[in-house]
Amino acid sequence: MSIYKMLDQMEQAIVSAPSLIWPFQSRCFFNRERLISCVEKIRSKVPEDLYNAKLISDQADKVIKESKLIAKKKIEQSQANADDIIKQAQEKALKMVSESEIVKSSRERANDIIEKAKNEASKIKEDAEKNRNELLAKSKEEANKIVEDAKKEAEELKNNVDSYVGQLFGKIEVDAQKIIKMAQEYKGNNEQK
Repeated sequence: MSIYKMLDQMEQAIVSAPSLIWPFQSRCFFNRERLISCVEKIRSKVPEDLYNAKLISDQADKVIKESKLIAKKKIEQSQANADDIIKQAQEKALKMVSESEIVKSSRERANDIIEKAKNEASKIKEDAEKNRNELLAKSKEEANKIVEDAKKEAEELKNNVDSYVGQLFGKIEVDAQKIIKMAQEYKGNNEQK
């Protein structure tokens, strides 16, 4: 049962409490055990909500770790692809070596292929690095937002419960003192008659 449902039960107990008939006053009796039971349930529930906030924080950390692993794998894969392209270009260049004119032409072509491969490998690596950084930044931002939201919600919930319970018990104590005083005055008036 959530804290909000428990607070609703407590409010219902107060609203449905039987009224006393006193001229110009609105007083009622409360079921003490029922209210104390509600307060104890609320106290036991608050740590559970804080535990849930911790779980959310742990999940955010897990998302960040997974994002780092994905980014690392993409960089390694890009590097492997770049290495393969360079290796293929070098092998192609070696095969083209033969006669003088063919050798010159082949060298020029091989150098072009190697240069293109290096440029392509560099671009792939830059793109992978950029994607990794964007993914990490986004994951970190989302994880931080989840953690901050969870902390705020837990703190607000704690503050609301503490404030509500404090106000409720303050009102109950004041009302109880007034009822006792009225009962004593009523008893004193009856004894004088």
